[in-house]
Amino acid sequence: MHGEDRIAEKGQSRSATMMEEKLNAIMKEQQCRISVRTVSTKSVASKHYSDVFEQKYGQEICFKTRTIAAFQRQDGVDQVFFMMFVQEYQDLADQKSWFVIDYLDSVKYLETDLRKRIYSEILLSYFEFARSLGLLNGYIWSDPPVKGDDSVFNIHPEDQQYLEIDKVIDWYRRVLDKGVREKRIKKYQDFGELIFLFKYLNKLLCKEIQLFIFYIFSRYIRE
Repeated sequence: MHGEDRIAEKGQSRSATMMEEKLNAIMKEQQCRISVRTVSTKSVASKHYSDVFEQKYGQEICFKTRTIAAFQRQDGVDQVFFMMFVQEYQDLADQKSWFVIDYLDSVKYLETDLRKRIYSEILLSYFEFARSLGLLNGYIWSDPPVKGDDSVFNIHPEDQQYLEIDKVIDWYRRVLDKGVREKRIKKYQDFGELIFLFKYLNKLLCKEIQLFIFYIFSRYIRE
């Protein structure tokens, strides 16, 4: 959970620099600094499990995964408090590009009364970075962990509170509404409508749904 080396002194990517500047603009009145680091893999090719998607995308699809971690400098130590895993699909069928927020998680070690603003800014600043890559559409799946579910951080504080799914969805909507007001997002809609199309209507309509590899939504496709 703690970094022995100073995170801010290590090299960083363009995405991390862009996000870090926006977060520290919020924290400018406080005596601490937030650092952001991202790690992206090489493009990965994956085979499909559906003839519908094979017709649209071909036998394999390439995508990039990106891990985003946010740290706060506390008493000389860089404390990680937020992590997010993203998939990026660029110039695929019909030259469309999109990203998927696969998982995100936090631990309550961020020391500031601006916690809500910081968390929302992490998402919104990533959206802006994605747009700079030409990724003009994004997808978020709300599947909050329950107590004892340590899928991202391998341990959470015992007294950490976990939001139920309705509250998580409300939080995402507030963040997206903020993005729309600030003209950082054009619009958004409920993804549940697409799940209905896939599960209950002709499968050919699924060609309108983007493909997500190793993603929670894939369970609905297989079912």
